[in-house]
Amino acid sequence: MNILRKVKEEFCLGFAFYLWIMAVIIVIVAFTYGLKSLGSVLTETTAIESAGVEEWARVTIESRYGVRYPNSAIIAKVIVLAGEEFGQDPLLIMAIINQESHYKSRTNPRSKAEGFMQVKKKWWKETCHKYDISSKYENIFAGTCAMDDYFKKTGNIPDMLVAYNIGITNFEADVNLLDGFRYRDEVLREYRKLIDLSKISVDTE
Repeated sequence: MNILRKVKEEFCLGFAFYLWIMAVIIVIVAFTYGLKSLGSVLTETTAIESAGVEEWARVTIESRYGVRYPNSAIIAKVIVLAGEEFGQDPLLIMAIINQESHYKSRTNPRSKAEGFMQVKKKWWKETCHKYDISSKYENIFAGTCAMDDYFKKTGNIPDMLVAYNIGITNFEADVNLLDGFRYRDEVLREYRKLIDLSKISVDTE
């Protein structure tokens, strides 16, 4: 009986030890898998965070708007610098340029507006004459300066876009508002698309 009891005790102890070993293995495996999953989360970031605003803008200007390098790189850099200068979102600047000129620096023969952001001389002389609107890239600074001016006068992005399109005088007098509303909606639609593109998750591993 003593021998049988001893065998049972040894069996119980051995089985308990086996269960303890299995528990340790399970914990190690779970911990390792958890670290791997955590690593995946930590290295997953958005496209714009991964590349940086300027590089993301360059790639997007090339792929979405068909602008070739190195012009795309210069435009992207100027957009980011202008955004920093006037506190405007580079993605919104990109959307406005697309709406105004489709990234073609030119003068509109009818409105006489110039450059990537289609800045008019009358407004430029009154408000932001430090930038040469006939200069291909300074025009972006002038246009962003206009955005800042209209934002301060209207207090929000949608109304700023209406004023950018029809002018602050017409905006305040409720003239040509339908044209401004259409412009606003088109720019905001593109702006939202750019925001969505910038938030696409990428794996940096």
